[in-house]
Amino acid sequence: MNHYYLHRFIAAEGESFKARNYFLPGGGPGSLVMVAGVGRIDTGANEDNAMKFINFLLSPVAQQYFAGQTYEYPLVEGVKIHRELTPIAELPKIDIDLSDLVDLQGTVDLLTEVGALE
Repeated sequence: MNHYYLHRFIAAEGESFKARNYFLPGGGPGSLVMVAGVGRIDTGANEDNAMKFINFLLSPVAQQYFAGQTYEYPLVEGVKIHRELTPIAELPKIDIDLSDLVDLQGTVDLLTEVGALE
């Protein structure tokens, strides 16, 4: 689940909103935490502006906005996380080689088998 949605609900509804994020212990796949990313395609027609935009997103001012207003984990050193977030260094670490998760066809086959895809 995307942790930041819950923080938005709490900000809107107050502390009486009872749901809370829970991070699974033990290093299994349920412990995976992913941050938002950005990239560009090398066939894009406007590489200079794409790189300017990426550099802006990685600037301290943009990272502080995302951390402070949308509850994202910042990717730039020195940018403070929102006070409601658990520091990423304190979250359970997964004990999985992420390259084991690249089997797209296996995922499609599994989703088809269980009826999630046709």
